[in-house]
Amino acid sequence: MVTTFVQTAVNELRFSNQNLADEVLRPQAESALQVVLASLNEYHASKQPIYCVTEALLKACDHPSLQFPETLKIEVSIEDCAAKIGLSTLQSRAQWEALLEPLEMSHFETSNLIDATLDWIDSDDLERPYGAEKAYYESLDQTLFPPNQAIKRLQEFDFIKGFDLESEISATSKTTLFELLFKTLSPYHSSPPNLNTADKAVLDYITGDAGNSLAIIDYRNGPDGVPTTTDDRVFESTDQVLRFGIQPQQPYSLRSGPFIVRIRIRDAVRSFSLAAFLSTHKTSEHAMLSIEHSSEYLQF
Repeated sequence: MVTTFVQTAVNELRFSNQNLADEVLRPQAESALQVVLASLNEYHASKQPIYCVTEALLKACDHPSLQFPETLKIEVSIEDCAAKIGLSTLQSRAQWEALLEPLEMSHFETSNLIDATLDWIDSDDLERPYGAEKAYYESLDQTLFPPNQAIKRLQEFDFIKGFDLESEISATSKTTLFELLFKTLSPYHSSPPNLNTADKAVLDYITGDAGNSLAIIDYRNGPDGVPTTTDDRVFESTDQVLRFGIQPQQPYSLRSGPFIVRIRIRDAVRSFSLAAFLSTHKTSEHAMLSIEHSSEYLQF
């Protein structure tokens, strides 16, 4: 009885603290989000387009309206969705091979994954040698079948043959595989990846050359060699990237967005987190960012 009482009291205390956090910190977080949005749009209006979020983030965090009492601590992060490969753009075998090549899986394992993925997204019912169509999935105890269109959510991979837990890929390879997918793919845009914000794994996909990828990162980091500092450099034209071995026909862009903004506010005893998806809203005069969705529960 004592144990049950203590557990109930702890749960009630947690619930009470969460309600207080919602009541006290939520308005502060929503206000901070509006300041970040306004700052990004201000930056966007004066320096079109946004090539990299570093300067925009620093400007947003230094905005006078984002100064809170010392009893409150605020953390702001802005993720450029274009730093990743648009999930819906992966339509061909060559693209999937370029993505999976760094994993160093066997040719058989790679062929299995690619055949099954292409069968999942193509518009016909013809099964590739190592793939699977609707008849295969109907024999399984699952509710999702090939949509015959581009993958829209990363969670779809859980249902594709070869990515599931029963596949023949080793546990180590499977962990590395899913780490790569979540690190490099984004369901939130369909434009090519942004050279100014992409990490090495995505740059390797774009360039096909690890040396060129490292050279791009070194250039972006600026003279101090440190990322996300005020001396960072960005590419603003295709002419600037030619010397890095990248040709105009390769799949890259130089623009950032859409964005995921995360706000975390905390005091001595409570914390509240808010995430928002910001996309471009086209008006008659300018393309402005707006909040498409925000939630304290949503995990992007």
